[in-house]
Amino acid sequence: MNGNPLDSTHSGAHNLLPSKLRKLKSFENRLNDPKAKPLMKKERDLLDEIQEDLINGTPLDSDHPGVKNLKPSEVKDLERLEEKESEGLPLS
Repeated sequence: MNGNPLDSTHSGAHNLLPSKLRKLKSFENRLNDPKAKPLMKKERDLLDEIQEDLINGTPLDSDHPGVKNLKPSEVKDLERLEEKESEGLPLS
């Protein structure tokens, strides 16, 4: 693999939710400690999800944590766009 390591030093780490960044650091500590228990499948899946977020960022949809900062009219516009997208319609 080339580029930045997929850990808390990755340039995309600042885009993670604080809870995901804490979890990533916790996983890193465990993975770097030879005496620690290996990650369970559920934990490995979560680590994979967090690493995917490092690469691609948080999706800009109604689940994005920044939605709370939108005006009600902007939330409605976003919901309309998501509905159009799910139906395969043009977004304009």
